[in-house]
Amino acid sequence: MRAWLLRLHLLPIIAAAAAAAAPGDAPRSATMDSLIHTVMGVTVRRYYGYAYDTGSGRHLYTEVHAQRYDTDGHWLGGTVDYYAAAGQELAHKTLDFSKSPYVPRYRLDDVKPKYDEGISKITADKIYLFKQTEKDETPQRQTVDRNKNMAADAGLESYLRSHMAELMAGKTLELTLVVAGKLDSYSVRARRMADTRFDGKPEVRFKIELSNVLRWFIKPIVVIYDPQARRLLEYIGVSNVLDPETGKVFKSVRIVYSDRPLADAPRDLPPLQ
Repeated sequence: MRAWLLRLHLLPIIAAAAAAAAPGDAPRSATMDSLIHTVMGVTVRRYYGYAYDTGSGRHLYTEVHAQRYDTDGHWLGGTVDYYAAAGQELAHKTLDFSKSPYVPRYRLDDVKPKYDEGISKITADKIYLFKQTEKDETPQRQTVDRNKNMAADAGLESYLRSHMAELMAGKTLELTLVVAGKLDSYSVRARRMADTRFDGKPEVRFKIELSNVLRWFIKPIVVIYDPQARRLLEYIGVSNVLDPETGKVFKSVRIVYSDRPLADAPRDLPPLQ
């Protein structure tokens, strides 16, 4: 059960989607930590996210995002680059929402150890998954049936935003989550946990967990939103990138989209340009 959790990738499935707010809304980051460009009707938003170990508080890595939106605020796709605290690149990810707003075609490439996963194709009734470890000569492949109430990878954040009113009203959302790292799909649910405040501003916490009895044994994913802007502020849960020292995912991270520069973030990250 724990192995299932470690490859679930809810997140940063969510954290990778922190720019899913409408183009007029900025992520929870300081002006120096975010940049917005609009060219020929396509808005590109660039920003950082800072990942910390939930136990020790140690800075683990930084995400460098470049996400694209159309004039109506629809998420088109983008990239995420992951850099360790020491500066080396951990992984690269591409996203393409042209086939579905909630199920993107995507590819995640971990540098060390070598690991790839993603969704290569989406049809009217099927979703094509793949993954490849260092031990695999060729990618492992599988298909899952597609349904209307389904999300995958960063598309989960778009799904939550689209159903924010229902969540705020106390409704529990039931959906199917596609997990390329497991070459399968799972029934999960999302619900409102609690309302809090930070720096005098309202925040709301949502919990994402399995729909079956295994949820009693596996820690849920927690995401914190600005309820008015429908903007992701924090993600707490398992990472989607591998720790080069252990070859396994970072087990428990807190990814912050801060309204001020973070003192322990690396200063030699790729610029937001």
